[in-house]
Amino acid sequence: MKNIQSSRRYPNGKLGRNLWQARRLPLTIGVLLAAVMCAVFLPTIATAQRPLKAVAPGVTYEQISKPEGPWEVRVVRLQRNEPNWHLETAMGMGLVSGVEALSGIIARESRDDARVVAAVNGDFFQMGHRPYPGAVSGVMVRGWELISTPRGRPSFYLCADGTLHIEAAQTRGTVTVGDTTWPVGPINTPLQGTEDELQLFTTSGGWTLTEGCLAVTLQDGPLRTQGTWTGTVSEVVPAEQPRQAAGEEILLTSTGEATRKALLGLTAGQQVKIELATEPFTEPVVTAIGGGPTLVREGEIVAAESPRHPRTAVGFNADEILLVTVDGRQKDWSVGMTMVELARLMAELGCTEALNLDGGGSTTAWVDGEVVNRPSDGGQRRIANALLVISTQSGK
Repeated sequence: MKNIQSSRRYPNGKLGRNLWQARRLPLTIGVLLAAVMCAVFLPTIATAQRPLKAVAPGVTYEQISKPEGPWEVRVVRLQRNEPNWHLETAMGMGLVSGVEALSGIIARESRDDARVVAAVNGDFFQMGHRPYPGAVSGVMVRGWELISTPRGRPSFYLCADGTLHIEAAQTRGTVTVGDTTWPVGPINTPLQGTEDELQLFTTSGGWTLTEGCLAVTLQDGPLRTQGTWTGTVSEVVPAEQPRQAAGEEILLTSTGEATRKALLGLTAGQQVKIELATEPFTEPVVTAIGGGPTLVREGEIVAAESPRHPRTAVGFNADEILLVTVDGRQKDWSVGMTMVELARLMAELGCTEALNLDGGGSTTAWVDGEVVNRPSDGGQRRIANALLVISTQSGK
């Protein structure tokens, strides 16, 4: 009524004002009654939610439209007690150094006995104009194999005992050859680490080293987040001789000139011992992917404010794991969310713990054979890695 009242003058002084108020009373009562009716009969007017779609046993998909943003939300729910699916990470082109559209990653990973039924993009990574495109910012574990080490950033972990965690974990370890022991630095991450640390590169990295390195053949399988491995020096590779890890090899090098010189002074045939531990975990990690910041912890919103952008997140509670995307940078479709808005959304969806993943143009949701959101770049961005939902049961 404020706009109507301010646009008219009361006629004929006090009498006119009383007449105006009397005429206004039925309209006011009508508005109030309409508001009450809406409150009683239309409690979900702000959110349009399409029916749940069963994608696979224990896996459902839903689309949520929130006009107050507007926001377009895509949610994949995974029932934790359902045995016929599992979460898996995957890399662009199958390598840390690779980038690929999400649909391409899925096409390469799908198998007859293990169908990819849903997926979202994963961790932040170096874009094409950086020195090492594809290098992820945090941890990655795929099928127990430690592919990239955590760097103290919040990340999503699934341990061998079935527990889920969002933790800022740290991997520490040593490499011992003869009487010399070095601390382990980053794994499959070029130009990282201190001068006294050793960098470790595996076949999953895909990087070519040119500064000189030590090639070691492992005897106990790929590296994991916890454990001890033994191996043998198979080759001392001099500087300027390009080298990639092959087969069961790992390559050892360092950003420190003195440390690298000591490595190159070793000889083929020497025994090598590698020890790793990832704190705070005591159980080996089966699946992990980096991200940040933490959005929800023990049911409480812990995110700080930020601008609105497209968002991807992973969250969980005692019964479910949720993969969520929110489109953005499209004002008539979806404007994106701040970190606080995203945290509130994850809490509303039932998450007691939630983590932000890479967003912006990387945000992509794929379900049952197709991309189901609208990436802000106008198409799929080539990304470094992804979280895949694998169904081991044929059909839906």
